[in-house]
Amino acid sequence: MPKFAVYNNKLIYPSDIYKNNIAFNSNFYCLNCNELLCLRQSRGKNDNYVEHFYHPNPSRNGTHIECDDLNLNNIRKKKDCEWHNMMSERLKSECSEFFKFGNKTKHFVDGYDKKNELGIEFQNSQIHYDDIISREKITNLDWIFNVENQYIRYIGIGNYIAVEIPHKSWSESIHYCSNNVFLHTGYKEWLWLTDRESYCLELGGKRRHVWIIFKEDICSYKDVIENTCLDNILTEEGKELLKTKEITQKNVEKMQIAFARCKKSMFLLDQIHRNSLKKINFRNDDIVAVKSVAGSGKTTTLLELSKIHKNKRILYLAFNKNLINEIGIKLKNANIKNLFPRTFDSLMRSIYSAKKGNPQQIDELRPNTIETKISWFKNKNWRIKKQCIQYLTKFCRQIEYSNINDYCESKFGKEMPLLKMMWEKVVKSYITTFDSIRKIVHIFHWAKDYINSNYDMIFIDEAQDFDELMLDILIKDTSIPKLFVGDTMQAIYQWRGCINAFDKLPDNTLYMEFYSSYRVGDPACNRIRDLFDNCWMISKSKNKTYFDKIGNEENYVYLFRSWKFLLLSAQETNNIYIYGYDEKEKTILKLHERLLKYPLSEEEKQDMEDDLPNFLLSYSSYQLTQLLRNVKHHIVPKNKAKCLMYTIHSFKGCEHDNVKLCEDIIEDEPNLLYVALTRGMKKIDYINIK
Repeated sequence: MPKFAVYNNKLIYPSDIYKNNIAFNSNFYCLNCNELLCLRQSRGKNDNYVEHFYHPNPSRNGTHIECDDLNLNNIRKKKDCEWHNMMSERLKSECSEFFKFGNKTKHFVDGYDKKNELGIEFQNSQIHYDDIISREKITNLDWIFNVENQYIRYIGIGNYIAVEIPHKSWSESIHYCSNNVFLHTGYKEWLWLTDRESYCLELGGKRRHVWIIFKEDICSYKDVIENTCLDNILTEEGKELLKTKEITQKNVEKMQIAFARCKKSMFLLDQIHRNSLKKINFRNDDIVAVKSVAGSGKTTTLLELSKIHKNKRILYLAFNKNLINEIGIKLKNANIKNLFPRTFDSLMRSIYSAKKGNPQQIDELRPNTIETKISWFKNKNWRIKKQCIQYLTKFCRQIEYSNINDYCESKFGKEMPLLKMMWEKVVKSYITTFDSIRKIVHIFHWAKDYINSNYDMIFIDEAQDFDELMLDILIKDTSIPKLFVGDTMQAIYQWRGCINAFDKLPDNTLYMEFYSSYRVGDPACNRIRDLFDNCWMISKSKNKTYFDKIGNEENYVYLFRSWKFLLLSAQETNNIYIYGYDEKEKTILKLHERLLKYPLSEEEKQDMEDDLPNFLLSYSSYQLTQLLRNVKHHIVPKNKAKCLMYTIHSFKGCEHDNVKLCEDIIEDEPNLLYVALTRGMKKIDYINIK
């Protein structure tokens, strides 16, 4: 016999009939089969009368038929959640746990306004979208999801709230809620979930699947009341409790910024970060670092910032001369007069000259020339000369030691008189190299007065190309605001001592990210992003970019990892232009001549950007001359060339409609591969692409 029945869409027990003065002949329904039930009394133990429900059977003269009894918990889960009970207890009894039938479906509505036929659901646990669909077929529902004690953070950059999604099922299911969805936070603010998309963000170094709630969707208890049926179904006590509950914001953690870690969040946050950068005041000692993808419009952004801060004298620093020339042209075209582009080395030379006078020349120390500076090296072994030059260079590039004796003691466990003598000549300006100039400026902190007095702000472009000494000077010897811009995926100069500046910046640095590439279009952009673990890039290019073969009639750029493959391809290709070939040819011949006499040390090989030495050793002088002659035979002026040949290093920062990658560019060197793949705007021809 059924232990309970449905009366007026509410579950009742026989005892409820007396409590609520319900007529015995009322319509009671079976929870299992939805058929009519009757109420009767039976004599129980000790001759006590017990009321119970039964199924009438007319064919049996009123006797009851069997119906599988139901456990209530099979219909609805036991509400043992403290939060759910808290919400339900504030509802009027006639509106609480309301039972609805629809299309033979049975369902409890947590709260129901019969007059307006509106329901409300309090959701704390996982829920499948089928369940939501079935419930909403029965009645019109608003939803309140519990995110109390969940991961909630206010994000300063963009002024929004990131709320971690407590249950994985909610990410998909919530899209099927047809009406209002509110998030109960446990604070004074309720959240109106208008954007029901889930996003992947990096917050505090951890990835989180979150909802994004912007300022306009932060609401109050009053807003929830006005947009749901709560006002009609809450008890007066419940209304007061929700209204006056002692809750504060003091425990809500605030963060400056969140980073996008999925395609949807990249589209959402890219413009937020760009707009926020333009609003920063840049006070003394402020450091901002912008990690940007290839083709993100870094230069354009820096020019815009120059206009915004037009009253400030801005020093623009880059390591690459070509980049300085490029931005100089853009400054002239845009009529920007407060941005002063310099290479780092030219800046150091100016600082050095202001203190010690302009050096007569910048020496390039080589084994075959060092004896003109230091007579001791005359007639000495070539390897000894090379080794001493290397040791001096390494001392000049490190930041830990300012005293040559301390350096030698640490490095060699003893004094090195020869190295000490070389350094003394540097101090006396008898020997002057770019590395020694930097070291002198660093040791004596000469940049402090010069930069701070001549400029109000510094822009550091291609920050991933700077070495540790450069970075140390900029951070420790300047007190004006600094903006570092670069792409960690384009760090390809480690062989010459460059570091990832973004990993070395102070703890108070404000990091931002640009995700949009205006160079590489889809579908190629999507494939490039999938190739690399930490590539957060989306396309906003007007072009469609494809991985495709380049046609016979199309001009293209041909990129190589090494000069070996460039030369081998060049001797077999007509109508070519090779960037920097005349200078490189001289270098190749000199290197080959030297290699025939003295092999390179392992340290020297590490200083090379490719495997050119090993390649040259496989050629005799005659064979090499023939190779270079064949190459030169195919070279034409740049404007007449069909194929423009570059190494990846020389084409970095450039772009072309059609780009072909040599097969010597491999996935084992991801940064080189990334730079090469992100040069093409329409076609990328790469045989190794998967």
